[in-house]
Amino acid sequence: MTPLQFAQQFCANYQSGGSCLGAWIVDDGKITSCSPKPKCVLPARCRYFEECVAPNAQRFPAPLAQAALSAVLDYRRGLSQPVKAGPAERTRRCQCGNLLKPKHQLCLACKKARRRATWRRQKQQNLIPTI
Repeated sequence: MTPLQFAQQFCANYQSGGSCLGAWIVDDGKITSCSPKPKCVLPARCRYFEECVAPNAQRFPAPLAQAALSAVLDYRRGLSQPVKAGPAERTRRCQCGNLLKPKHQLCLACKKARRRATWRRQKQQNLIPTI
């Protein structure tokens, strides 16, 4: 997913014809400025994308979150902006898609399943008589 595709799907300022509303909303919910543009400015710098759209990339379900995070990283690299390891980039996921705790390799469910499989495999190996 490219930054422009990400903005097309999730940016509130993006219009269906490719134009941009250019609205800027402050914390209290009021629109402070509105400067419509005939075309979306991405991949150039966009304050609304950086502060409102990009931070939400980590809140999507597992497959979409990965594509959204890669779009945000591509946007930052395209600006030659230092790629900082913010909370969106630090989140790791287990093989099943669940979020991992820091310093964990597997989530609790996968850890339990792997431990049971290892125990079963060891039991089966010990039951086979050697000749």
